[in-house]
Amino acid sequence: VTYGYIVQLRNGTRSSANISDVFATRCARYLGLPRLTVLMLAGRVTSADFFEENALNYLSLARAYEHIRSDPYWGPRAPALSKEEASRHPGLLALAVWLYEGVTGTTLLPGVSDPRELARAIDAFRGPQKKQKKL
Repeated sequence: VTYGYIVQLRNGTRSSANISDVFATRCARYLGLPRLTVLMLAGRVTSADFFEENALNYLSLARAYEHIRSDPYWGPRAPALSKEEASRHPGLLALAVWLYEGVTGTTLLPGVSDPRELARAIDAFRGPQKKQKKL
């Protein structure tokens, strides 16, 4: 990686979402972060990548958020949102639902991937391939 490449990423000449896998891995190692964190910060992986396409539609999110609002403990802590506000910020709704699911152990949006389970599956998949490459 050259200084010029870093400058291009910083000034927007090159999109950080297009960084290579090798660059992401090396950045993660240098920063002491998980590689997935680097990919998310670069914009290559988004919160939507953890959901099946139909799980993230507005109606599913709105229903899930209304469930949170009806919860006796969490409902009073969840702000009321107009349909307009909710439709403008689907990512925030998804985050709220995802956090609620994690805290309560419930599933409001079927088709959602747990990031830890995803990481385990990736490691299991890559494990035999890494051994084969060393031979």
